[in-house]
Amino acid sequence: MPRDAARLLALRRSDGSLTHHIFRDLPELLSPDDLLVVNETRVTAVRLQGTRAGGGSAEALLLRPAPEHGADTWEALVRPGRKLREGDRLFSTRPG
Repeated sequence: MPRDAARLLALRRSDGSLTHHIFRDLPELLSPDDLLVVNETRVTAVRLQGTRAGGGSAEALLLRPAPEHGADTWEALVRPGRKLREGDRLFSTRPG
């Protein structure tokens, strides 16, 4: 998908309404007195796929190291969130 085709959600502050757009619509949504803030944060794209100890698939997207919790500890987004708990282990589904 082209980057300018990414989804964009706009909030109209005057009435609180939300409208759905794509990123290339942004110039049409801005007024001359608007402030645009650009986030250029780099993302570490590390996605781990595996299985839970009790069976079932799971996935973790590593966001950033969290050394304050241990040398090999990362903050992550996990799926399924309700079934994975802190300290759970995932087992690799990759051969080798």
